[in-house]
Amino acid sequence: ITPSTGKPSTPPSSSPSAAPVPTPTGVAGTFPATIVDNDPSIPPSGIHLYIYGENPTTSAFVGVNANGSIYALAHGSTVAAIPWSGTGKTNTVFLPPLIGGRVYIVGGSSLSSIFMVSGATGTGPAAPAPWNMDGSQSVYFDDIEYAETSASNVNFDLSQTDAIGLDLQVAATGSQGTQTIGLKSGAITAFAAALKNGAGAPWSALANEMPYHIINPQHGSPNFFPNATSLDSAIATAWNAYRGGNWMEITPASLSATGYSGPLYGTVDGSGNLNFYAAQSTAGTLVGTLQNPSAYAAAHAETVTSQTLAQNGAFNNFTTPSAVYPTLGPAIGNRVSGALNSGVFVPSPLPPTQPVSTQPICTGRFASGGSAYQNQYAATLHGIANTYAYVAGAAYGYPYDDLCGTSTDTTSNGITSMTITINPS
Repeated sequence: ITPSTGKPSTPPSSSPSAAPVPTPTGVAGTFPATIVDNDPSIPPSGIHLYIYGENPTTSAFVGVNANGSIYALAHGSTVAAIPWSGTGKTNTVFLPPLIGGRVYIVGGSSLSSIFMVSGATGTGPAAPAPWNMDGSQSVYFDDIEYAETSASNVNFDLSQTDAIGLDLQVAATGSQGTQTIGLKSGAITAFAAALKNGAGAPWSALANEMPYHIINPQHGSPNFFPNATSLDSAIATAWNAYRGGNWMEITPASLSATGYSGPLYGTVDGSGNLNFYAAQSTAGTLVGTLQNPSAYAAAHAETVTSQTLAQNGAFNNFTTPSAVYPTLGPAIGNRVSGALNSGVFVPSPLPPTQPVSTQPICTGRFASGGSAYQNQYAATLHGIANTYAYVAGAAYGYPYDDLCGTSTDTTSNGITSMTITINPS
């Protein structure tokens, strides 16, 4: 596929669509979501919607019809495509209460064969994965995420932790008025150009799938991110900067959901493990340990870079002396790998010239000059979002990119309606 920074004048050929049907009447307990197609590259007649999530009552995965009614998804079943049923550039569907709800917008083709439950019932359907060359790599698509469990309070966001394909704008109206998140026209084209012209290798390869998608580097492959060890050396240097009496701190506020009152102080031991204590002393209470990611990489054939970008591996291997705080481990792993992704893990200057007493996780994210120690996909995306997002700087470039309050994560209380706009990219 020839790299580009704009969409072709004609979209890929569409699979046959069902004849348009009248806009449905929503079933009880749902709210209307109007989709507006303002992208001239995608004719509304070629758009299909796929909606699914977990039933908050039963925790079972369900598909959603245009009127908001739900149906079971068992092994071998597929999320049904909802063809464009409105007139002109607008279409309205209805969204029911769901946990982990997804509204996929697919332009130019149907991807019905992809949204299938291939594992045991309850595992959820597959989603398009162009990095696996599953047939979605030359199709325009993107999605919004939402969760509604009670009282019409809806949490919603736009995530680029897999890829970005459409300049989506979401406006939700509720008791706080209308809240708008997402990307303005031209954002993806600007993002691709910034990766190509400013981020350098190997990050520029992430735009090789344009005009259809920009792939997140956590989905490494020879096509989209050819250097899976690109950050290994830099991360090892940053990690080792916390040896020899240098400390990092994770604050109580960021750990409040775990039940731990913190703060936590971390330092690297002689084996390269990052140990966290209740006080800034190795003689104090050991709260838990993150395994050396280099040692984990050697034992599991995973690079340090790939573990960091996907926030898995050693970052999911937090051990504690007791089970008093069972959710503390994931919280620590998420924050440490998040700090590595956003370039704030390292002491400043690097290497440290004096002991570092604290290193707040959210201070100086994507700082100028920190490119060797950060996820350049996420850094570039947040930079584009400073100009092209409806909330300046708001983007979701890696797992748990919402920890520092600069994501698209938004809650609408008492929601009455939502509008999803496809802006020209």
